[in-house]
Amino acid sequence: DVRALSDLNMGLVLSPSGYFSTGFDANYGTDSGAFSSYSISAGFMDDREDVLRSRYTFVDSSINQLEMNLELALHTRMRLGGYVRYDAEGNELIESRGLLRFINSCKCWSAGLGYSETVNPDRSTVLFTFTFGGLGSIKQGVGLPQDQ
Repeated sequence: DVRALSDLNMGLVLSPSGYFSTGFDANYGTDSGAFSSYSISAGFMDDREDVLRSRYTFVDSSINQLEMNLELALHTRMRLGGYVRYDAEGNELIESRGLLRFINSCKCWSAGLGYSETVNPDRSTVLFTFTFGGLGSIKQGVGLPQDQ
């Protein structure tokens, strides 16, 4: 089975202001004539730099999920964040995380301490993160398995 063309990927991001952004990303199967995957996202930020982000993702019949992220500025150098991932097909929470993040004065690095729970596998984890501005992050998880 030889395909003439691979899927076509298309994406669009609209940021009409520094406070709002929305996006759409999709893969269109040229052979099937249908979308094999797509995601729709939106983000909001206020003057305190509190942030609310959401994304809905659909991939064939294997992934049908909603992700939400909330960050609250407790101080100019301290943020509290939460993240949830919800399986819309199975009507269950897949993952949830909470994190307290300290940001240094030049905003070139941050360190965080948090907690994460996942359903599959059933695992609770204490997290320590260290993020370098513009470079990425290092995460260390200390697992606390819930074997019952």
